[in-house]
Amino acid sequence: MRCACRIRECCTLQTQDIYTTKGNVRPRLIIRKSNTKGKLATRSIPVIEDLRIKSDRTI
Repeated sequence: MRCACRIRECCTLQTQDIYTTKGNVRPRLIIRKSNTKGKLATRSIPVIEDLRIKSDRTI
């Protein structure tokens, strides 16, 4: 399964959309409704395990 987001969606991500309150990378990125192309619904994108592990180690 492949998923992507638009540049604007990526640039408007907030810290809480990516990280949990404990500082771990979320299993899914949250794209808020107001930042999507059609502004119809909030959506989420899965983050692959390898990327989550690497991102957790760099913090």
